Amino acid sequence: MVHIIAGPDRRPIGLNEAPRTSHKLVSFNTNCKIDNFAIKISERCKTLLESGAPPAAAEASADKRVLAKRKESTVNKLRLSINRTCLPHGTLEEFILLANAVGVEAVEIRNDIEGREFADGMPARELRSRLDDAGLKVASVNALQRFNDWTPDREAEAKSLVRYAAELGAPGLVLCPAHEPRDTWDEATRQAKLREGLRGLKPIFADEGITGYVEPLGMSHSTMKNQSRAVAAID
Repeated sequence: MVHIIAGPDRRPIGLNEAPRTSHKLVSFNTNCKIDNFAIKISERCKTLLESGAPPAAAEASADKRVLAKRKESTVNKLRLSINRTCLPHGTLEEFILLANAVGVEAVEIRNDIEGREFADGMPARELRSRLDDAGLKVASVNALQRFNDWTPDREAEAKSLVRYAAELGAPGLVLCPAHEPRDTWDEATRQAKLREGLRGLKPIFADEGITGYVEPLGMSHSTMKNQSRAVAAID
């Protein structure tokens, strides 16, 4: 699943300009080929938001294009989704209209947008029903933060998030590493804490039958900047 994501300023960024360290494109594979259709979807998303018009304005003209775009997506064997941060201040209805207008088949739900679904207490079944009615799937739920800093509180949070993701029908939950501005973790500590977190998460994911998506982050204070550390810990 390829995600169209938002940059630091909350604007959607094209897949051709997405920094490799900011988000996974396909699991651990950041070298996948992104074809012109993906770029067109991203540009369409930009156009709709930059125009200042609400997504609802595009609804009437978008319906006929959605099925054609999804068919084209299937032909190209490239499955597309957009992250909720593409329209963080919009309502769920507006976000759904945007997703349909640009022709993606799935969305990534966030757990950290204040006042929006998930954070506002919306039950997973209700959210899933709304997305089902719109013909949208869930790519993933984003995210459990500081998964590699395992504590009893982190375990409780992980169980809650994984349960919600499973009820929502999401195939997995994104796992983000800790950021430590005053980083005192040496390499041995990084690896030990990474393995501890993954060890604690394994039975939680197994119980609910979904997958953990480990997301290396390349920010300067990230405690897991590259894929090799995650791969070594998993192996």
